[in-house]
Amino acid sequence: MQAIILAAGKGTRLYPLTKKIPKVMINIQGKPLLEHHILLLHKYGINEILINLFTLPAKIQNYFGEGRKFGVRIKYANEPKLLGSAGALHNFKDVLRGDFFVLYGDVYMQVNLLKMLDYHKRKKSLYTLAVHEAKHPKDSDLLDIDHNQKITKWIKAPHSRRSGINSSGLYIINKRVLKYLPKKVPFDFAHDFIPLLLKKIPLYAYHTSELMMDIGTQERYNNLINLLTR
Repeated sequence: MQAIILAAGKGTRLYPLTKKIPKVMINIQGKPLLEHHILLLHKYGINEILINLFTLPAKIQNYFGEGRKFGVRIKYANEPKLLGSAGALHNFKDVLRGDFFVLYGDVYMQVNLLKMLDYHKRKKSLYTLAVHEAKHPKDSDLLDIDHNQKITKWIKAPHSRRSGINSSGLYIINKRVLKYLPKKVPFDFAHDFIPLLLKKIPLYAYHTSELMMDIGTQERYNNLINLLTR
């Protein structure tokens, strides 16, 4: 099976930690965050990994190479300009097959990927989002679901809700969804593609209480480090 790791972002909110490295190379317990993603995928037998690059790409390519020492195969796509999180799918449209995972590079996760995949298949879903209770709801896009776990509404930030469920930066997508992907870029999952898809196909929410933390700011990064070192 395949997985895309979104690794192009600049990480400006993490500066100066990202002054000389891409944000996916930030240190988590002695390893780059991106290495944690790759090891997680390998653990669950997902060994064909696609990574989009933009910010300091050589730092990533020199460290991971073709992925052999991690037991995986890595294919890179260098973006001449940022295509956005959903726009990054254009890099790999010709090689994607069936269902594939998408991981946000700046989200640390310890998730049983096979359980999520089983849920995705049982729902006969074309697009499944891992969701959890929002840790910072004020600046998060939230969502409503029905009794069948189908997403019924996407609430973009800013909004007035003080709590709720949000997407946690992990998807399973079927290649058939790519026919709805516009050519225009940049194009974002949360702000553009998911609201568009809600009008086209059922999207399902996979609830998990497993550890998933966005490290996109210094405060959130520090919170993760404190949690992991307890």
